Amino acid sequence: MMWGLTRWGGVYSSCRGLQNGNSRFNVHFRNIRGGFLNFQETFPDDGDVNMLEAIRTYQEVGYDGMLMPDHVPRIAGDEGGQQAFGYIRALLQMVGEQS
Repeated sequence: MMWGLTRWGGVYSSCRGLQNGNSRFNVHFRNIRGGFLNFQETFPDDGDVNMLEAIRTYQEVGYDGMLMPDHVPRIAGDEGGQQAFGYIRALLQMVGEQS
């Protein structure tokens, strides 16, 4: 997402940048606390970005690629990042029910 933040000027602008021929097949779906070059990686539900709004924006522009959790903190018993996958899946279900 850092590439998108610098190229398109913000998180949701970055999401919208996937329309108009700027296609991607994989989004590194991550959250942070802080800003460009001065941030702390967080769990998807614990950073500064409203991840539900990001999912809605991806849906709005017709993005149908992969949302991959990226750089989540490690916790004992969650070696595969299942918390992040579960959170993303729940967001997708929420948006699907609202559309």
